[in-house]
Amino acid sequence: AQQCASADLISGRKCVESIQAYILMALYPTPARRWSQDRSWMYLGCAIRLASEINLHDLPSTIVIRETTTPHMSTDRTQQEAHTRELLNRTRTCLICYNLDQSFGMQLCRPLSVRDDWVGPLLEKYIEALGDGWWCETPFGLKYDMHICAYNALLRVIVRF
Repeated sequence: AQQCASADLISGRKCVESIQAYILMALYPTPARRWSQDRSWMYLGCAIRLASEINLHDLPSTIVIRETTTPHMSTDRTQQEAHTRELLNRTRTCLICYNLDQSFGMQLCRPLSVRDDWVGPLLEKYIEALGDGWWCETPFGLKYDMHICAYNALLRVIVRF
């Protein structure tokens, strides 16, 4: 994860995988002797800033989750599956960035980097297209999508107080 993140930082490459590398480094940091030496918060900040730069919280104008075709997409099933998997990967990464920012902020008494309206429109697009259970409507979903969404909903309620 460190090699991927540092290589992408030096080369200027911006992608979802780089964000995921920073998330891994934030969650599993090198042990530090003092809190002041802990880099978790810095790595999470890098992940969030990179996510903002590539507009991770914005979805394409068409959402293809079920096995349907649109005028903008090829009817080739493998292309459609790849598009759907990429869309879900971006969404999961966005939600995890938000969830980690909220939970790290509460645990470490740090200011929040991500506002609540950062993930709100993203979730609204999915809910509009598929309903509240969008995470289980796709054949390409993961069994942990439900947990990510439930934790996100819980954090959004807590942040309001």
